[in-house]
Amino acid sequence: MPDKQQRIPVTSSFFLTRFSNLIRVNNDPVAFFNHCIQKNGDFFKVKFPGFEFNYLLAPDGIQNVLEKNHMNYKKSMVYDPLKLALGNGLLTSDGAFWKSQRKIIQPLFNKSFIEAMCYDISVATDSFLQSIDDDPVDLTKELANLTIEIACRAFFATSEVQFSSFISAKTNEINEFMNQRILMPFIPMGMPLPSHIKFNRSIRQINEKLKALIVMAANNDSRPSLLSMLANSKSISDDMIRDEVLTFLIAGHETTTNALSFLLYLLSKYPDVQQAVKEEIENNSMDDHPSYESLQRLTYTKAVINEALRLFPPAWIISRESIEDDVILGHVVPKKSIINIPTFLVQRHDAFWESPNEFKPERFVGDQNRHKFSFLPFGGGPRFCIGMQFAYTEMLIFLVKLFRYSDFKVLNQQVDLDFLITLRPKNELQFQFVKK
Repeated sequence: MPDKQQRIPVTSSFFLTRFSNLIRVNNDPVAFFNHCIQKNGDFFKVKFPGFEFNYLLAPDGIQNVLEKNHMNYKKSMVYDPLKLALGNGLLTSDGAFWKSQRKIIQPLFNKSFIEAMCYDISVATDSFLQSIDDDPVDLTKELANLTIEIACRAFFATSEVQFSSFISAKTNEINEFMNQRILMPFIPMGMPLPSHIKFNRSIRQINEKLKALIVMAANNDSRPSLLSMLANSKSISDDMIRDEVLTFLIAGHETTTNALSFLLYLLSKYPDVQQAVKEEIENNSMDDHPSYESLQRLTYTKAVINEALRLFPPAWIISRESIEDDVILGHVVPKKSIINIPTFLVQRHDAFWESPNEFKPERFVGDQNRHKFSFLPFGGGPRFCIGMQFAYTEMLIFLVKLFRYSDFKVLNQQVDLDFLITLRPKNELQFQFVKK
């Protein structure tokens, strides 16, 4: 360790200020954190009533936590509400158990699996586009229906409307509860509150459904799915399968829905970019159902997706807890310290990005001279999101099908943000097809 070690800078720790911090961070987290950054730099501590968090924005420090010294950091209490629903899946587990699960599951998300899913994603997108009439619709709500259908096809090998509707309803109920829970994590789950009763009922119903599906999947080799591949694995229990499938279902569907919502909002707001994407798609010959290989030619379109993910990362914060003492950027980090990495702010930091609040997809075209931990929409280090390529493929196919189908616009002039478990639009985004 260095000879000179500093304490992490702290915002005012007066008793009343702790309450003020909690109110301000809930009312306008971006303004609150920007104030802290201006005052204390890119690594600082904020004290709240009964707890304190450290916030880290410097890429070198982030790399230390997520990659170079990642064995010293586990998932923090911020993820506890997720564990209530998702159990001990890849998103919430730690240590040797996480490592063994990752070793089993990562090979399943290989190129062959994603290639096989392209047809299902394309068919589901066609059906979705044809279901929308000419009147304005709630974009995020409609996209949620699409992403849940794609998830059901990929994870369960089913396209039954009734099953998709059931999963959609239950995941919405679970997401709603988890978003409430993260704001009030200290209320005992044993209290018979209406929200607790509804949540427990939803979990029980979805567990019963998944148990039956696991049995069916183990005896069904006719069509590949994540569930069937896990069910036929000899090294994973039914409870572990349940946790992993539910993790991909809820976390994956939620983040992709929000990413697509922000992406279409930006494309509507920047018609020149929208036209460039349209031309690239038109200039690249593809089948009715695009293949994985053909999608790789859409380099500018992928740059647009990355720029949307930079400005509006659905996974807007990453949180870890130190297992033993550490030193980050010359600052002492005692064991059991919570380190929060607000990717939303890292990816809009003027020290790491030129014109950080402007929508400039060309920054992701060609060679990119930037720190790899300044762009973290899928996390970083050994725990990067295992579904990253699946998500990119889903979004690319959606754009190909959308631009072939019709012109469009999002009627909102601006979007308000909800910083919950994921970053999502707070206001309803009104989407409408534009007749050619």
